[in-house]
Amino acid sequence: TGSGSVEIEALGDRLRRIAADTGSGAVRLTLPPQAGFEAKTNLGGGDLRCDYADAHTIVKRREVVGCRRGDGRIEIRVDTGSGGLVIEPAR
Repeated sequence: TGSGSVEIEALGDRLRRIAADTGSGAVRLTLPPQAGFEAKTNLGGGDLRCDYADAHTIVKRREVVGCRRGDGRIEIRVDTGSGGLVIEPAR
């Protein structure tokens, strides 16, 4: 999107890849509670929040650039000019 947020709720087990790019807007991903993923981000003016307690942050040059959980099966790429990323388990 040029201007606007992206919300994705993917609850099945077939998901393998998500790519989102916003000029100005946040991205919210809701995934299955058991999901394994690797998220890599380029967040111009926002923060990464991962609500999976057992996810690990990916740090590059003292900057958080993503997070990983489990087998990393789902590949997530998010780029925002102004906006953050939230990854949360479905309830």
